[in-house]
Amino acid sequence: MDISRLLGKLPVPRGLVRYLPGPLARPFQKTPRAPVGPAMDGHSGDDLLGVFEEDEYVEIGEAEEGEEEEEEEPLTEEEAEERQKTARRQRLIYYGIRGGGAGGALLLVFLLWWFGVFTYTFGGPDRETGSLPGAVSEKALVRSEQQGETTEGKVQPSVASEERRKRPGPRGRPPGKNIDIPLFMEVPEAKKLAPLKPAPVKALTEKSPDGPLPRTAGGRAPRTAYARPFEARSGLPLLGVVVTGLGRRDKPTNAAIKRLPPAVTLAFSPYAPDLGADVGKARENGHEVLLELPLEPDRFPLRDPGRLALLTFQAEDENLDRLRRLLARTTGYTGLLAHMGGTFLAREPAALEPYFRELAERGLFFVGNGKGGGTVAEAAAAVDLPARQVDVRLHDAMSAKAVDAGLEKARRRAEKAGRAIVAVPARPITFLRLVAWIDENDTYAFQLAPVSAVVLRPE
Repeated sequence: MDISRLLGKLPVPRGLVRYLPGPLARPFQKTPRAPVGPAMDGHSGDDLLGVFEEDEYVEIGEAEEGEEEEEEEPLTEEEAEERQKTARRQRLIYYGIRGGGAGGALLLVFLLWWFGVFTYTFGGPDRETGSLPGAVSEKALVRSEQQGETTEGKVQPSVASEERRKRPGPRGRPPGKNIDIPLFMEVPEAKKLAPLKPAPVKALTEKSPDGPLPRTAGGRAPRTAYARPFEARSGLPLLGVVVTGLGRRDKPTNAAIKRLPPAVTLAFSPYAPDLGADVGKARENGHEVLLELPLEPDRFPLRDPGRLALLTFQAEDENLDRLRRLLARTTGYTGLLAHMGGTFLAREPAALEPYFRELAERGLFFVGNGKGGGTVAEAAAAVDLPARQVDVRLHDAMSAKAVDAGLEKARRRAEKAGRAIVAVPARPITFLRLVAWIDENDTYAFQLAPVSAVVLRPE
């Protein structure tokens, strides 16, 4: 199909055509046809170019002998100025149409994508308020307070969550099948207790080019000096809860610091942009702090542990230098928590001893993430490093039911062995179920303890 012919049939005024640039004006210009019959005067038409003006054919070709080509009359200043204005108008119209068309097309595509994704996933905006799914309006918050649904210490579904459940689901699904996405703000704030002692302690700090390093002095060690005070109750197993991966994003980090019980231990990534400030806030709210130790994972380098990670193919000196740079990132932590490490921790115990010896000499302890098994325990015992593996990890638990099942598994482990450690990710659903579960079980089933108390407890 010839688009130019279709455009040429549109009723466009001649006054507008003259201001259009060449590529846009060409379809609207009448294309002359070569004359037929006697007007050809014996010519084939291949060497002629003609235009019609009032049914008169004007032959354009080489000038005959003896004739002088007519020189084009010079333009006056007014004509030249008018021609320049016309050219500017053409350029403005041309680029305006191109830019406006492209921008409009991109905006249309974005709006269609946005509407499609939200409609398919969440069933569209609220039909009454027009708010997006997951948004909690001021009216909903006021209504929830009036109905007593934000009672301190109790975890109850918000009004916004209940309204989302009552709406018809996407693509005709019945009510109650909507995807309910909890928010960090739905987790009740924890009762703030006395902050931990200020850190760092000068006597337990060693200056280095990379920053302050922990050390032992006068029989004191950072693993006890920076630990949360704890007094065990007889007859109850100890359960330590550690939240991993903090410091990289503000909302999960602030929620963990302010909304979880102070006895919950917080583990921060060494790559956190405001690591020192985050650790300080955590200790002010009574939380014990661990620092994550990135180690070479399985399928490296597809899974990248970062620039401070210890790698199997690097020399021991280089790995030790990286370890010291990591330890100097902040102060006030009691030990290190393994991050990744499927490949690094699977080596022989002798290969891990130099790094565990460095941690032991600096008065820290080590918490494994479940990888390495007996290798980690054997290497730690060889250098007198307090160490323990995480018993249960909830990083694959994406629903309330899965989180509850994982926490119950940790409780049974603690009852059987007398102590256990459970590692949880920083997710709203995990925080909601964790707070409710601790309130229900902490008084009789177990005693919530900082990780240092679980690791350093005598066998």
